[in-house]
Amino acid sequence: MNSTLRKISETIIQRLIDAQEGNLLAPFECPWDGDPMPINCTTDIHYQGMNIFVLWGAAMDKGYTTNKWCTPKQLTKYARDNKLKLDWKGEKCTTGIRWLPYEHKTRKSEEPSKTLIPRPFWVLNMDQVKGFPKDPPPTDHGRIDNLPAQKFIDAVGAEIKHGESRAYFSPSKDIIMLPEPNSFPELGDYHATAFHELGHWTGHAQRLDRNQKGKMGDPDYAFEEIIAEMTSAFFAAKFNLKGRLQHTEYVGSYIKCLQQDLNLVRKASTSAGNAYDYLTSLTKGATTK
Repeated sequence: MNSTLRKISETIIQRLIDAQEGNLLAPFECPWDGDPMPINCTTDIHYQGMNIFVLWGAAMDKGYTTNKWCTPKQLTKYARDNKLKLDWKGEKCTTGIRWLPYEHKTRKSEEPSKTLIPRPFWVLNMDQVKGFPKDPPPTDHGRIDNLPAQKFIDAVGAEIKHGESRAYFSPSKDIIMLPEPNSFPELGDYHATAFHELGHWTGHAQRLDRNQKGKMGDPDYAFEEIIAEMTSAFFAAKFNLKGRLQHTEYVGSYIKCLQQDLNLVRKASTSAGNAYDYLTSLTKGATTK
């Protein structure tokens, strides 16, 4: 495994361990208000996959309040193009990981084999840059189409029933079962739990078709739980929910699963991002009334 990728994966796992011990926020918690997805402030492209948790973690440690990031090279060009005096002298960059296409041949007669290889990149948060224009504080916490969480959940169209003592998704019946909302300490906990189960719902064979055949205690089961927890974290941040890490009883199995294969950090992050995008796509054009 690439050394940078290994270090990032180990850092995310260590954050889970610290959160389990009560010493740190979980890595699946956004530390700033507004759009939870970190964005490059010169290209308006959101960072993806495990880079989301890398940048969340850096913001937790340093107290950054914005989701805007940029490489020093891009900042230099931005300052020149906009006639700004920007200063980030002495500031330390955060290391992310990107995947670049690579072709190689093993024999002359064979077609080139295409693969992706990890490469590090370095970014600064705009809180580190003096002179960069500040945005006004968000008033809607970056909510999708300004829909509150419940209206978003309704707009997805998943079959959800209430009355069970626990929350779960049944792949065979394609139904989400939830306890009654008033049985949760906070309404945010109810919505965050609903988003966790919607994360599972996206993995059904008729949708994103993930392996959901694992049983409790199996690595496959733990991996699917990690994906759902990450998905819930994205929406908890998106809607400024108080409910955070919802299935704390599984944290030990998360850690064990990820430690056994560091590549799973990247794979789970990518799958959660796909789940987030899929659910968001289902609500396009939904009414706010």
